[in-house]
Amino acid sequence: MNQAAPKFEDRVRFNWAFHDGTRDAQEARVRNVEDHFDPIYAKGYVSGVASFGLLQVRAETSNEAWAQHEARELAEQQLAATRNDYQTAKAIQAGTIKRLYLAGHNVKRGQAVALEYTDAPPVRFYQCSPRRVRAIVNRFNRRFGTIRPV
Repeated sequence: MNQAAPKFEDRVRFNWAFHDGTRDAQEARVRNVEDHFDPIYAKGYVSGVASFGLLQVRAETSNEAWAQHEARELAEQQLAATRNDYQTAKAIQAGTIKRLYLAGHNVKRGQAVALEYTDAPPVRFYQCSPRRVRAIVNRFNRRFGTIRPV
């Protein structure tokens, strides 16, 4: 059965699950919520079970567990962003990201088009309007450009 996540805020659902987890741990009937349809509920339940396991007493509030959950979520997001930045930097260095951009204008040679993420000189100059050059660059990037490492 495919269920939708409830309409309550994450904090509320986490709190309910935390107290369900502490109660179930106290009564020694812990459920497996690994495949629960609501990931916030599952994380709250696991935190509640762990809290009872450490304290051997049912906690009055889930504030500390919620703070730990938020800190863990933030750390995971920052780690993912760091990994993406590292992969992008590696790809730039290896030359696997290829995109063109309008680099500027030279009075004698025209519009300069260059490769992004490189210190190379412009790839080509076009003696036509900037609108036309942008269309050429956009078409190339749509067809051949890579944004992410391949």
